[in-house]
Amino acid sequence: MAHRTRSSPKAYKDEIQMTGMFSGTAQAGPARQKRAHALAEELLARGCLYIENQVWDEAAREFRKAIKMEPEYAEAYNNLGLSLMCAKKPQEALEAFEAALEHFPGWNIPEANIGLAYHKLKRDDEAAQYYEKALSKKRNQPVLWLALGDSLAATGKLDKALEAYETAINLSPKYGLAYYRIGMQQARRNQLDEAEVSLKRALEFESDNAEATAVLGAIAARRGNLTQARDYYTQVQEAEKVPIPAKRGMNRLQIFRQALRKAFNEWKSGMPEASAVALCYYNLGLAQITAGNQAEAKDAFRHAVEAQPDWPEPLIWFGFFAALDGDGMEARKNWEAALKLLPSNGMLREQLGYVAIAMGLQKEAEAHFLEAIGLGRKIPQEDIQPDLHGGK
Repeated sequence: MAHRTRSSPKAYKDEIQMTGMFSGTAQAGPARQKRAHALAEELLARGCLYIENQVWDEAAREFRKAIKMEPEYAEAYNNLGLSLMCAKKPQEALEAFEAALEHFPGWNIPEANIGLAYHKLKRDDEAAQYYEKALSKKRNQPVLWLALGDSLAATGKLDKALEAYETAINLSPKYGLAYYRIGMQQARRNQLDEAEVSLKRALEFESDNAEATAVLGAIAARRGNLTQARDYYTQVQEAEKVPIPAKRGMNRLQIFRQALRKAFNEWKSGMPEASAVALCYYNLGLAQITAGNQAEAKDAFRHAVEAQPDWPEPLIWFGFFAALDGDGMEARKNWEAALKLLPSNGMLREQLGYVAIAMGLQKEAEAHFLEAIGLGRKIPQEDIQPDLHGGK
């Protein structure tokens, strides 16, 4: 799903809301600045049109002309800062915002934008101070609460960041971006249930949030629901910029599926002699494999496992069919049970490594692969560390 492009005046306003930038007039209110003369105002209006059309250099040129004509024109300084921020020049933008505040002390809009510039410069302690200054004058701005939360999160003040995001939602109950920020923080804390709720809520209000969709995929993978994970990852493959979690997750799933098919065929080619215990179900499962009836084979092996849990062959088969159905957790459970009975089986170690890759459990995967290699299995390095090769 492709991201929206922003080329219209309304789209530019949306961009301001997304980034926390503020525009506005310094002419209103009792602390009215010296009014710019008509030509300076015309230059200001022309610069705003350039901003709306995303022509940042031309916008900055018009605002500088207005400032040259009216050196105390605070609004021109603020809009100059906006154009410089859009041009990815945060240090120059910071200087322009500071000049706006110097010529109109106490104006909350450049205070907020100074916070944004500091945030872009990764000086988040200072950013938070300016966001709080702006909020002390006007507290009902959800975008500014969101920006404050971002800077608090960047400095490790996660509880306070969550409070700021919650305040943004209280002010704007359909604020999808605030739900997204909360969900991301919860995911980083491994609070997967809470993160899933928040991210799904974010998508209710902003269905094109590719990052939220990708992280929901990673959560599904961590739970072993590999089919659902693939569905989430697939949704964002056409995005303008595919999120890293989706790139890495899809690559891991592809590696897992390829290895699964290879091991499945390897195990199938040497179908072991059936034990007398649960022989009926086991032989039925083998017959269903031969007939190509995957669902029936899975069910037969499940019954064989239930009949004799200490028999490794049905455990391995049931694990394969669970994995083919995208149920990574069930596959993992059965292969781990089989490994206890066959501790020297390198193929089992290898498959446990691959299912851990699919679930995003890198350290667990590497441990299994190391054991598998020690047991004579050959595993490509790009499978062992997929994020360094195909998931960038």
